[in-house]
Amino acid sequence: MHVVAPGSPGCREVSGVTVWTVGGGDLFGWPGMVARLRERPARLGHLPPFAARAAHRLRALDASRVVAHFLLPAGIVALAARAPIELVGHGSDVRLLARLPGRATLVRAWLDRGASVRFVSSALLDLLAASLPAPLGQELRRASHVAPPLVEVHDVADRARELRRRARRGRELWVSVGRLVPGKRVERGIALAAAAGADLVVVGDGPERARLEAVAASRRVRATFVGKVERREALAWIAASDRVVHTSAAEGASSVLAEAAALGVPVVGAER
Repeated sequence: MHVVAPGSPGCREVSGVTVWTVGGGDLFGWPGMVARLRERPARLGHLPPFAARAAHRLRALDASRVVAHFLLPAGIVALAARAPIELVGHGSDVRLLARLPGRATLVRAWLDRGASVRFVSSALLDLLAASLPAPLGQELRRASHVAPPLVEVHDVADRARELRRRARRGRELWVSVGRLVPGKRVERGIALAAAAGADLVVVGDGPERARLEAVAASRRVRATFVGKVERREALAWIAASDRVVHTSAAEGASSVLAEAAALGVPVVGAER
């Protein structure tokens, strides 16, 4: 198996998988391409050379099958391959494509190539199909299927007990996990914790952090911002909590919700 991904140009082996990194500058990476473009639109200039290098690598590999995660930009690059294509729409990529001019031309190119399209939720398929001319939308539906991503949950019981002991203050412990960007609406989670009299641990980082810390202080919520952590540590925080608070404006298929369910932790949400 070969993976073509953003990063400083090079090649390395990871657990038996060959990873080819083909540039992309600072367009890609945490907290996501869309957030990075909002922060600095000039980063879009890194996209054409990245796409050209990725397409060249795909042609050189001469793969028997190509799975392109994220319709943008991977779905465009995948058209350079001669092999059958499977496209995977995850969330922000689908929402962005549904707003872009020229989306019908791109979808038409995928369908003409016989691509299959996998969406992580039916809502994403409905969104993209509805943004297209009706006949094309119906054709996309026939070529598509919905399959939520699989989630692997590690054994974090010991670490969760340690975190629980450290955080216990006689009140419920709520945890919010995710990027601190506007679309996650973490301020609503802070408001819910304030109303419930719960302590809140915010796992994640991003451009909204300073503002959210100020919101928590103004609402007198005992909130701890632990920043960006490794996934195993994030899972331990979920397992340690009484409730996971999830207030995102839109998700494809939230891995946090799946992880909370797998760990047996109830979820608190907010109305739109």
